[in-house]
Amino acid sequence: MKQRNGIIKNYFWCIVLLLTIMSFTFLLMPIANYMQNGWKQRLVLVIVGILFWLSFIGGYTLLIITNKSRFYFQINKLFQRFFEENTLFL
Repeated sequence: MKQRNGIIKNYFWCIVLLLTIMSFTFLLMPIANYMQNGWKQRLVLVIVGILFWLSFIGGYTLLIITNKSRFYFQINKLFQRFFEENTLFL
């Protein structure tokens, strides 16, 4: 059970990293606009856009999956405690 709790914590740290990268792309967008016009500016804008969308989709998808896993983990732990304390059902 502690191993599963550690996995959930690691997923949450990955979520924090992905959402931080997503927020950082907002700072990169104006910097990319100040570059010289041409293919370099377009390339940097495309890279920043791809980075934004990948971190956005990945972060929130992982957040939803991890939150569901955490919910079921807590429900399972609650039922285990209930049945350990109440031996009337055995």
